[in-house]
Amino acid sequence: MADSLDSYCSTFFLALANPLRIKILQELVKGSLSVNEISIKTKAERTLVSHNLALLSKAELVKHNKEGRIRRYSANLELVLPVFSFMNGVVCANCSLRKTCENLKEVASMHVVRENPRDPCKNCLR
Repeated sequence: MADSLDSYCSTFFLALANPLRIKILQELVKGSLSVNEISIKTKAERTLVSHNLALLSKAELVKHNKEGRIRRYSANLELVLPVFSFMNGVVCANCSLRKTCENLKEVASMHVVRENPRDPCKNCLR
C-alpha cells in the first residue's frame, strides 16, 4: 500500500509542478473545454496541451468526456478546488505574486469556505 501511495503522491505533485498545467486547471475549473479551446486560452500548442492533459489525467486532476469526435476535459473539482484554496492562502502570504494571487482567489472563491480560512494579506484587500 505504501508504494502505491508514494507513487500516487509523486504523480499528483508532479502534475502540479508546471505553470502550464496550473493555467490549464484554472481554465477547466470554469467549465469543460476541448484541447483546441484550451490551446487558445493558454496560448500553448495543441500537442503541448495534450501532453499536459495526459499528466493531469494520470494524477486524476482532470476528467474527460467524448462528444462525438471531440474529447472535452474538465477539472476534478473535488481535488482541484481544495488545492487552489490552499494555494490561495500560501500565495497571499507572499504577495510578490500578485497576479497569481488574484487568479487563485477567483478560483478558490468557488470552493466551500474552510473552517479556518487564512486572513488575506493587506495587498489582497485592495
